Amino acid sequence: PTTNDRPRLGYTEIPTVPPPGGYAGDDFVSVGPKRVFDTRPGMSANALRQVTKAVIGGPVELRVHLTDLPGLVPAAGVSAVSLNVTVTGSSAAGYVTVYACGTRELVSSVNFAAGATVANAVITPLSASGDVCFYSNTTTDVIVDVNGWFATGAAFNAVGPKRVFDTRSGASPDALRAVSKTQVAAAGVLEVQITDLAGFVPAAGVSAVSLNVVVTNPASAGFVTVYPCGTRSLVSSVNYVAGATVANAVIAPVSPSGTVCFYSMASVDLVVDINGWLTAGSGFNPAGPDRVADTRAGESPDALRTVPKSSIGGSNILELKVTDIPGLVPASGVSAVSLNVTAVNPVGAGFITVFSCGVLEEVSSLNFVPGQTVANAVLAPVSTSGSICLYANLATDVVVDINGWIGHAQAT
Repeated sequence: PTTNDRPRLGYTEIPTVPPPGGYAGDDFVSVGPKRVFDTRPGMSANALRQVTKAVIGGPVELRVHLTDLPGLVPAAGVSAVSLNVTVTGSSAAGYVTVYACGTRELVSSVNFAAGATVANAVITPLSASGDVCFYSNTTTDVIVDVNGWFATGAAFNAVGPKRVFDTRSGASPDALRAVSKTQVAAAGVLEVQITDLAGFVPAAGVSAVSLNVVVTNPASAGFVTVYPCGTRSLVSSVNYVAGATVANAVIAPVSPSGTVCFYSMASVDLVVDINGWLTAGSGFNPAGPDRVADTRAGESPDALRTVPKSSIGGSNILELKVTDIPGLVPASGVSAVSLNVTAVNPVGAGFITVFSCGVLEEVSSLNFVPGQTVANAVLAPVSTSGSICLYANLATDVVVDINGWIGHAQAT
């Protein structure tokens, strides 16, 4: 199958524990993941919302009601939803902006090359009526899955999206932070104050920020690590090849002084947008970032979990324990984990689905092409035994890093 005609997974039962039920009072409520809509003709007949089966682009925006999804998202009391947004079949290189309708800022949620299939995680605020708008600067199909929602007045404070900084010369003059208009040097670190953004993020009481990090004009292949300054672990937040423009969502813990550091393996320009922040002492608990697992032979010997050193794919589904990680994640009371999942050296074009074991739905968490190294952020609900499962439709190695977890408020 091509990336534009993915096989329907159906509702395949995986012989593990079912996903957890809801908890009253949770700041973040894990659901699905579940397909919300798909603009491709003839695809995703069982999507939760039926939309016009036509590409979006330019003046043609798509407005979709994302509350009142029976059994998944309630009709009221929702401040933001956690989505995976996939772009496919684009007519040219471009970007998609996901926003709460109303005024649209010049920011990107997904960046793509002509004809590519690219996914990115997006935490988006909702309009007053519970809608989200999808804009593209060039024509493309869009596929959207939901994996959770944030309660109004809870841990997550939706803002923007809004441009925070841009290292490109002459670009983004209205960015919230002025930074040096030069590339981040190879093995260099850019430290940026992410708190005290007037009208967006307060000066204190912030544990983490939800960002979209775009790498552009890299001199060679490499990766960016986004971390709360201090000690930097060997993890990746965005992977790139020479000359590419690549975006990834990152939930980044902030340092005690409210800064976030951006390390790059090769010299790159960085463009960073913000779409929300998490209250200190709330349901979100920063952790790491740290390497949890790596299926590549001889790699990541200090990973927190020992897994088979072989690629996943087809019936070879990786079940990974993500609770009870000393010093990072407790053994119980965990609703979801915030991960960065990287596919390495896949044998063909395909996708990875990250789910709470149980039922495998027709959704993608990450899309890849042959031989590519590509990452995506995933807010993954955990099973009742504290595990997540990773499925790939084609053989690929997978690397999993963690940057936080979300707890249950109270059980019902």
